[in-house]
Amino acid sequence: MPTSRYSQVVELLKADVPTRSLSNTSKLALVAELKAELDQAIADEEVNAKPDYANLLPLAAGEPDVTVKEKLTAEAYRFTAPLSQAEEDLFNFVPRGYIENNPGFDSSNNWVSYLGSYPNPNTGEYS
Repeated sequence: MPTSRYSQVVELLKADVPTRSLSNTSKLALVAELKAELDQAIADEEVNAKPDYANLLPLAAGEPDVTVKEKLTAEAYRFTAPLSQAEEDLFNFVPRGYIENNPGFDSSNNWVSYLGSYPNPNTGEYS
């Protein structure tokens, strides 16, 4: 069954291309060629399109039907391109900035570590 985009392109083809001199077989071949190219373009677009993570994740979380939940989850975890910071935040377990790199320097530029003893990269002294 043709897609709406396919139908639009066929209508444009009918309007813009003088086809009176073409045989019906040639017309059908042109349309078949166009459909193949359009189907490939649509398939490529669908494969490369990023899912709507902001809507899929809550839908999957609240879905009672296990089969539908699995499909929604699989779609939400399909990564076709790098995530934006907002998209990454949807998958974070804790808010951005909540976890500090440790060991490291505090706000007063003192070398600190919350657990264990690590050498200061500037002085070599252990904290």
